[in-house]
Amino acid sequence: MRLLTGVQGFIQLITLVIPCTVMKVRVLPPAKRKLFDLSAFKELPYLLFTLGGVIGFAGLYGKSTKHFSRD
Repeated sequence: MRLLTGVQGFIQLITLVIPCTVMKVRVLPPAKRKLFDLSAFKELPYLLFTLGGVIGFAGLYGKSTKHFSRD
């Protein structure tokens, strides 16, 4: 099982490295943007979407999934 995971990771690495080396920026942004923009969380739909994603992933990777581990 670990071999298959390694092979899949290697395939993803190769197929992502090729486009990243070939791509170029077509249009430059007018100004330098911030890395993290807190003003985006003032919009209610985006805030609810983000909170839902955090809660969903917390439930997915929480303690309850350790009962199903096959390692």
